[in-house]
Amino acid sequence: MTQKRLHWAWMLSILLLSCYLGAQHLTDDAIWFDEWITYFISGTGAFESPALGNTPCAEIVGDGIPPLDTLCLAAIDNSWPPAFFLLLKAWDFISNGITFTDRILALFIGMLAVAVMYRMGKRMFSPSGGLIAAALLASSAFFVYYTHEVRGYTLYVLMPALAGYFYWLMLDSRYYNKRWLKWSFVASIALTLYTHYIGIAVVLGIGIYHVFFERSRTGIFRGARRDNSITPHRWTTILKMGINGCLFYAPWVAVLYISFLNESINKRSLDTLSLLQSTLYGFGNNLWWLVLPALIIAILNWKNRIVRFLLVWAVTILSVSLLGNLAADFLFHPRHIMGMLPALMLLLTFAILQVMKRSSMIGWSLVTVWVGVGIFLSMSDTFMNNLPRHISTVPQTAMDTIVDTANQCVSENDLLILAIDEAQDEWVHDQPIDYYLGASDIDVVQLGSLMTNDGDNPSVLLPRELYRLLIEERVQSISEARDNIWLMTLNELDVDEQQAQLTEMLTEDDFINCGFVIKSPTVNGTLYTKLGATCDIAQPCQP
Repeated sequence: MTQKRLHWAWMLSILLLSCYLGAQHLTDDAIWFDEWITYFISGTGAFESPALGNTPCAEIVGDGIPPLDTLCLAAIDNSWPPAFFLLLKAWDFISNGITFTDRILALFIGMLAVAVMYRMGKRMFSPSGGLIAAALLASSAFFVYYTHEVRGYTLYVLMPALAGYFYWLMLDSRYYNKRWLKWSFVASIALTLYTHYIGIAVVLGIGIYHVFFERSRTGIFRGARRDNSITPHRWTTILKMGINGCLFYAPWVAVLYISFLNESINKRSLDTLSLLQSTLYGFGNNLWWLVLPALIIAILNWKNRIVRFLLVWAVTILSVSLLGNLAADFLFHPRHIMGMLPALMLLLTFAILQVMKRSSMIGWSLVTVWVGVGIFLSMSDTFMNNLPRHISTVPQTAMDTIVDTANQCVSENDLLILAIDEAQDEWVHDQPIDYYLGASDIDVVQLGSLMTNDGDNPSVLLPRELYRLLIEERVQSISEARDNIWLMTLNELDVDEQQAQLTEMLTEDDFINCGFVIKSPTVNGTLYTKLGATCDIAQPCQP
């Protein structure tokens, strides 16, 4: 087998690994709040069209004119630019609203990002460098996690990678005059900006490097690698193309400003130290002993043109994000700076290649450790759950059991109580619960909001006026005139104390506790029924 075919065989193996790791979890979880937001804005999933409702979009767009309805809702929500929403809207012709298929879109985009990392590593370093860069991203447990969510995070890695790759090609005189490359560079800049708000930092990083370091004869840093500097004409042309890409973002600048103001009002970010620690933990596969020395090696090779670009790019993204966070308090999770992953993976690749110059065995051992740890961590929930502010999800099997119970057994005169998260986090599940159960016309509340008396639980499934009552009065008010009450509890959630308290109150209100009438590996169902009724009504509900 020739060397070229061998590299392609390895690259195919890396893509298959990326596909396998992402596909492992495509059906694990029910949709969570952010995925519901994606469906709501794009009008996909269970939504036949964007849910304009009483929003200003209902007046602006009327009955809905694709894709203007999606653009309008994305602008009002202002948490994300519209690129992924529009892409998902187009993908819906294939997926037809099936969550599994929609998550395949995120996985497919992630695999494209891995492929682009190979091209970048090969262009900047060598074919082996391309394989290493692709392997590092493909086995990044943090990245793998977002390959099975209906969210735009894999796109937020792909577009910065493409922008950086096309920019680097533009610097090469062999490719500079190709029209397809110029238009691709402009498009990648524009799409990076429309993919995530911190895409601005991604583009700014490329711009800062280009302006300050690439034109050494007239730039600020005149001592930087004159032998590699490009001609003034090419430097100016690349700058103009980058600016043209940014101009396509002009219609969305007002939304960006509003988003910044809104985030400034909602104080929810991590402090700088916690954010740096969680970023190192997440982006580095919890291998700080590998990542930190690798970054030191890169810094010590600052005079290397490639390293200088990657360092300026990565540091700009991180610095702009942290400075913006001080003003707007919006960085509550490292996923919002995932646009830095391509630069970081390439810096790690450079460091590993430097180690290989001294010992090939040690270098490949480091790659093997990273890949092995990444595979192990991506198979476990522990890795992501250890990140601060990480939002838990409900297993799809549990949600399926809840939906089946609601459809087969719970009548309009019954009450369904769900215990699927801690009380302070229940609000995250309000909209997904409505997504799955909204068509059933049954009353649903969450256990934590029902049994918590501090008024801090923001779940809206429980009527606001009931929060003013004592817990005993609240339970009595919501249970009166009910024939049956069904309590569905995640097996992994410890709510024994709250459930015992609820059972005591319902017993005082003449309900019979039928015990666990529904048992499954992920969720159990308890039935409370009025005196004189029978627990046999639960028989058809047995899974």
